[in-house]
Amino acid sequence: DTGTSFDALASSTDLVEATDVVAGAEGLYVVGFTADGDAAVVAVDLGGGGVTPLFAGAPLVQPTGIALSADGATLYVSDLASDPSGVMNGGVYTLPTGGGTLAALSVGTIDLPGDVAVAHGGGSLYVSGFTSGGDPAIFTVSMAGAASVAFSGAPLVDPLALAPGPD
Repeated sequence: DTGTSFDALASSTDLVEATDVVAGAEGLYVVGFTADGDAAVVAVDLGGGGVTPLFAGAPLVQPTGIALSADGATLYVSDLASDPSGVMNGGVYTLPTGGGTLAALSVGTIDLPGDVAVAHGGGSLYVSGFTSGGDPAIFTVSMAGAASVAFSGAPLVDPLALAPGPD
């Protein structure tokens, strides 16, 4: 708790709807939508409440998750609907915390990626979503983008939020 109200976003025209937030040493990083309906990533300075746009638009369509790398230099963004191939839905992307180019980390290997979380130690990611066969699953994704199923099936139904523990 920094004592800073999250209402800082409410007064911003840069982001009017937040879908996920991650805290870093420099402040908050938020994914959501602009007033124009564009998917966007912004940084929020907790000291002054200023909002800095980091990325907006394609290929993001429906961003649902955001995570911060262990070194604080990279953001990971999951998006439910961004894969242009039409075979699978969504993708996982990287973005420098200072903004810039959004790069595909894993597109077309996880259907409907709902959330992304950095594994303890920062060597890989966990992503919730579905297999190509439609089974709900939690995936492990290497920093090179290779995805493998860590767990699938019952009791998962529609996995979304992730919070990995230290082990």
